[in-house]
Amino acid sequence: MIDTENVKIMEIESRYEREAKRVILAGMEEYFGFIDHSLNPDLDDILLSYQKVGSKFLIAVFEARVIATAAVVKEDNGTARLVRMSVVKEFRRSGIGRRMLRSMERYAFQTGYRKLVLETHREWEQAIRFYIDNGYEMYVDDGQRAHMWKDVITNSCSPEDFS
Repeated sequence: MIDTENVKIMEIESRYEREAKRVILAGMEEYFGFIDHSLNPDLDDILLSYQKVGSKFLIAVFEARVIATAAVVKEDNGTARLVRMSVVKEFRRSGIGRRMLRSMERYAFQTGYRKLVLETHREWEQAIRFYIDNGYEMYVDDGQRAHMWKDVITNSCSPEDFS
């Protein structure tokens, strides 16, 4: 277990782009057994892909190593979409994922979004349980993907999450 106080959550910088991409692709390969690079063009230039107004890409850095990623993109005026949430396997269940999620929720709230939505693969039961445990509700389950949402204004865990 790591001391999560020594983990820095920050906006992506060019020096960390390649490593952030590796973290995300390693997670995909772990779950799918392969990577289709054509489905991930945003990872070729993360800074450019997430510079739009209403978007943000965060990383968690521990001992100069990227150990987690998360991003938010604008869906519509009141809704943001959580994407690219990934934690390096050896750092899962350490609280880093929760800190990343809270950081993205705080950003969504401060940017004026009311809802944060996401989708994950239905087979990823640990991910679904993580989101449910953090206040997300499933609104569509098509058998392959679970679509989830949270009202970041009225459904925060505690007031300090958004201060």
